[in-house]
Amino acid sequence: MVKYIKTLFTIILFIFFSSTLNANETIRISNGEWPPYFSKDLKKYGVTSHIVQEAFALENIQIKYEWYPWKRALHLARVGELNASIGWSKTEKREKDFLFSDIIINGDAVFFHLKSQSFDWNNFDDLKDIRIGSILDYQYGTKMQEIKNLEGTDIFEVVDEKKLFQMLLKGRFHVIIINLDVGYGILNKYFSKEKVNSITYHKKVFHNEKLRLLFSNEIKENKVLLEKFNKGLQRLKDNGKFEEYYKNSRNGDYEIKK
Repeated sequence: MVKYIKTLFTIILFIFFSSTLNANETIRISNGEWPPYFSKDLKKYGVTSHIVQEAFALENIQIKYEWYPWKRALHLARVGELNASIGWSKTEKREKDFLFSDIIINGDAVFFHLKSQSFDWNNFDDLKDIRIGSILDYQYGTKMQEIKNLEGTDIFEVVDEKKLFQMLLKGRFHVIIINLDVGYGILNKYFSKEKVNSITYHKKVFHNEKLRLLFSNEIKENKVLLEKFNKGLQRLKDNGKFEEYYKNSRNGDYEIKK
């Protein structure tokens, strides 16, 4: 009998919060700058911001992005000032404070290289005796240290992505390591089509990071909101829009032409 009452109470709460969410005009989500995924200077606020908005729209939910430095964006969601925060990895520490959506970014770090420079790799031994460029303080687990331990391999770290590609184009590096979408975001923003077309990347993924939408545990209706978002997100994946939007981003379609 007690179990029945608890089940009935859960159903009533679900119906109540569902109707409440549908009645609200918007929910609030913290966002930050990390183009091409998120940016106030891109169409639709960037490809992933667009995907999240579309997923909610499929469930008749409107959202409002509020822009903050990343540390504050996470804090405001943690304490329940906002419903959610966009673009975070799932960690044991965060599980105490948040509910996690399905994956919104399947972030692959890859090796970019000039088309005129042949490059192939299957394991770390294939990276011996080459010059590799990377971004200072980017984390790829223990993989960077494994490469640094290779005899004859040089890794040079620079402070920003634009400079990384400039040095690749000048032949200073054989390859550079960078997130696939971030790389094309930089290329489409700062370089000519001719230069963009002179660069390619190896299809073997060096490192993968899965990012999600985090929903605050401090807001009860977020459990329903999470279910609705995941449902809308899955619809985008099933109809091909999810991959289509990321492909469009790599082609520069989210850039605002000046």
